[in-house]
Amino acid sequence: MLLDGRSACRDFLFNYADELGIQRRAIETAPGTFFVIMTIPGSRPELPAIMLYSHTDVVPTFREHWTHDPYSAYKDEEGNIFARGAQDMKCVGVQYMEALRNWFAKGVKKWSRTIHIVWGPDEEIGHVNGMKGFSLTDEFKALNVDFALDEGIAAEDDVYKVFYAERIPWWVKVTLPGNPGHGSKFIEKTAVEKLQKLLASVDEFRNEQKALLTANPDLTIGDVTTSNVTIINGGVQVNVVPEKFEAYIDIRVTPLQDLDVIRARVDRWAEEAGEGVTYEFMQFSNFKLISPNTREDPFWAAIDDGLKKEGCNYKKEIFIGATDSRFVRAPKRMTELGFTADNATPTLPITAICIVGDKNKSPRGFVPVVKCHDDQSDADLWRDGFFAINRQVRYICTSTEIPDTIKTAVQVVTNLIIVRESDPIPHGYVAIDYTADSREKSLRKKWLCIRTEPRDRVVDAIGEIIIMGKSKKVPRDYTSAGEIDSLLVCYKVVAIPQTYGIPTSNSSSALETKPTSGGLYPGLPNPNIYNSTPSNLNVTGGSNSSAFTLKNVGIPRVKAIDGIDFKLNPSFVSNDSDRDSQLPDLSQFAHLEMNSDRYNYNFATEHAVVS
Repeated sequence: MLLDGRSACRDFLFNYADELGIQRRAIETAPGTFFVIMTIPGSRPELPAIMLYSHTDVVPTFREHWTHDPYSAYKDEEGNIFARGAQDMKCVGVQYMEALRNWFAKGVKKWSRTIHIVWGPDEEIGHVNGMKGFSLTDEFKALNVDFALDEGIAAEDDVYKVFYAERIPWWVKVTLPGNPGHGSKFIEKTAVEKLQKLLASVDEFRNEQKALLTANPDLTIGDVTTSNVTIINGGVQVNVVPEKFEAYIDIRVTPLQDLDVIRARVDRWAEEAGEGVTYEFMQFSNFKLISPNTREDPFWAAIDDGLKKEGCNYKKEIFIGATDSRFVRAPKRMTELGFTADNATPTLPITAICIVGDKNKSPRGFVPVVKCHDDQSDADLWRDGFFAINRQVRYICTSTEIPDTIKTAVQVVTNLIIVRESDPIPHGYVAIDYTADSREKSLRKKWLCIRTEPRDRVVDAIGEIIIMGKSKKVPRDYTSAGEIDSLLVCYKVVAIPQTYGIPTSNSSSALETKPTSGGLYPGLPNPNIYNSTPSNLNVTGGSNSSAFTLKNVGIPRVKAIDGIDFKLNPSFVSNDSDRDSQLPDLSQFAHLEMNSDRYNYNFATEHAVVS
């Protein structure tokens, strides 16, 4: 009989504990749903215990979008592991266990306090059978935990992040009734009028919070409250004014602000929207989930001392999302910190870009950019409006994958620019002219153009693309590519990991160049070896991950000097064998004569052509 996934997970963890000689047990919170608790008894069991926590579930996977089976834990030649949940958050649990293995190998197998390594289910769905319910049980209380570690976020630089709090999710459903009727009449007090007022109120609050964030460079997004309308339902057919709308708002409240003030603001939204408008919370908490984070707290002091002893730089922040920490902190107001011991985790370069008309139909290996970076609004690049019939959408998708079939240096995206549809495609770029999923026109009145180069000829490339919604200010470390339908597209250039995309069969680094003889730059590679424009990509797709970054064959590629006649002076194309004698003797020209207007040329014709 085959074991289901959760039972197999329990048994795997049991074997892991047995390997290290750690006591273990399972608590079934629902049929087939397990908490696994491993315990290392302390020498002073009367002291409150420490909990090292990990959740075992992951978000849904779609195997067709993976280059390797997401549950195979495939490890490639460069050491990259392809596994669903490897970072969120199985790596943290493994770090706990392997740290303990190292201590055991040194002969240290007991500490003053009891240590519980706890593995929980259902974090990704917030289910009552996960930590939400378990934290209220007698079994959890019996653990006598006073300090816990949970997941954090891997840092791209060498500064670790330690999360001492997290924002509080308030999910609000607003019902907006109105007078229905035929679409040909002027009907008063309609549901859509009230909806418009609600949207304006939410937008006003969001802009206030964004202004707080942008005005203070020391703040992070966890220090302010975000609010976004995420779902709108209503209407029966195009010629009928609906009797009501339902709007859903995702509010993430920072614990640094007064919760009563934020709640009063939500009350005002409903009141100002109009008569009969009501709201209810789908998710709500009035706990300010803040753990002690100064040296007066012995647990924080221990974390601070440990990181400093190891020479680790860190900064403390408020987690912008929600984790199981909120359930652990609430009952006892215990100290709970989010920390993932991964820093200097590089951002991989983007190897391909495409545009899709359905974010759920991104090609295999591509990830869509669906939210704006600044206000978390929809990153749709084809804005028809909420109420358009047969509304179309467009999303940028990026891939950092290297196809298995690529045996030479992969191409990476090194530049990105947006041009008007009527303008020529810049030389060396390709235009993404159709959607990868439906083969429809990609954008309205604009082209998204990219430039790629062989990975073994560059040391950096574009590693992230973001969309700015309300703000037209380019974030620090980003570059603007241009605007599409009032949205600003920006990108960040990152250093490419040294071995990324370099065939391992090469005996020496592909970045090394052989010296050439003579020339202006004798140490540089021959520029004719590689073509920096992917004009020969496989149009039909296949295994090439760049198959959707295609140039519209109907659009001519224009060089800056196209249209400018260029030919040699007839004096230099004579068939006479004694051609050298016809060349002017520059030694006859005086210095002042060479600088005179006689030999000046203003290039006015050339400037006019390329302007």
